[in-house]
Amino acid sequence: WAGRIAAAGPQRAGRPSTHTKSPHHERTIPTPLRDSPEFTHKFRRGTEKQGLTALDLGDLSCGAEWPEFGTLKGSSASDCARVFLERLKQELELRGGVWLRLADYPFPFQSAMALGVEHAAEEMTDFQALAGTLPGQVTHFVSSRLRGEALSPLVEGPRVDLGWHILPDDFEISRRSTLSHWSTRIARFRAAGLAISGLALSETDEPLPSTAALLKLGLRYACQHHRGLTCQVEHPERTAKRPAWIKLGTLPLPHRDEFVEWVGEHYQSGCPLLLTASTARFNIIHDLLSLARDAARCSLLWQTSLGEFARWWQMRRNLRIQVWRRNAGCEIHADGEFGLFPWGIEIWRGNHLATVPLKTPELHVPDDGLVYLRAQKKNPGGCTVPNDSVWELLTARTKETAAA
Repeated sequence: WAGRIAAAGPQRAGRPSTHTKSPHHERTIPTPLRDSPEFTHKFRRGTEKQGLTALDLGDLSCGAEWPEFGTLKGSSASDCARVFLERLKQELELRGGVWLRLADYPFPFQSAMALGVEHAAEEMTDFQALAGTLPGQVTHFVSSRLRGEALSPLVEGPRVDLGWHILPDDFEISRRSTLSHWSTRIARFRAAGLAISGLALSETDEPLPSTAALLKLGLRYACQHHRGLTCQVEHPERTAKRPAWIKLGTLPLPHRDEFVEWVGEHYQSGCPLLLTASTARFNIIHDLLSLARDAARCSLLWQTSLGEFARWWQMRRNLRIQVWRRNAGCEIHADGEFGLFPWGIEIWRGNHLATVPLKTPELHVPDDGLVYLRAQKKNPGGCTVPNDSVWELLTARTKETAAA
């Protein structure tokens, strides 16, 4: 970001960036540069020569909050970025621009649900029965301390998405010592043919090993209960190196009579529903099967594992697209991996949305013939922060839990 962007002109379609890496996905939000008048003049002249219109991001700032905008982190940064993108979209469309973005989920899905089960005991005698009964997309978080015969049920059971359930006792006196122990444990799992892709963190203030070190171990993500943020990306050493570390904000499994409401609100808003539950929960198998049946009613809800969701988000971060405005539509060029997941492109007009598949690196989208649907609860900036309806749902649940 250089403090300004180019809006649509007669030749190209204006976008927040020529890349799909939206600022609300970043760990911290960059502050626009306060450029000199000479730079501003040169920038405007340069964009005009290309048939573009320059927009000054300072006109879209949040007033008094703007100087601190670049220092915000977590859900505060994402929420502020969401508001900024809404203003940017409005300004862009007023100038005839096109708001086009990479869809949050594989085409044609409009939302996602992923479930994680935290195995409370180190004895895995019931693992095979549990894994064989629950939907195959469920992620199972087991103790990192398993060894020898204790690993046999995992080896002999059905192939499932595996992660570690990290407790306070799994941390050593230093991050270096913790990393050494985890390296030994992950080597033990690999020797048994078991792949560990992520961590489920309990409520603890213990610091994790560095992001770069965790990625070298083959881990890709960590999830922890967080009601204000769904997905956050952190690059090693704050650089744009690939891959990136994915942080997922999960929610505890709600009461059974709340399943339909929770699934429906997340589905309509486009916000992913990421849930975890402990095997210590009474009737956990019945509850998870009931939740999966309720979710199956939503035909465009992607039921996936937490590991696959993190893998998708990583690939989505790496895809780059460029858009050119043509006489009868938009020409899209993409640079990324095709084949594993089907990509989708969102094209917005006000609060209406059309989604088209992106199957090849080049695509022409005509202006005519697109079907736009009203996106009343979806946010054009993305899905990483719950919208108002989901937020009210989560806040009500938090108050009930506190009262209990």
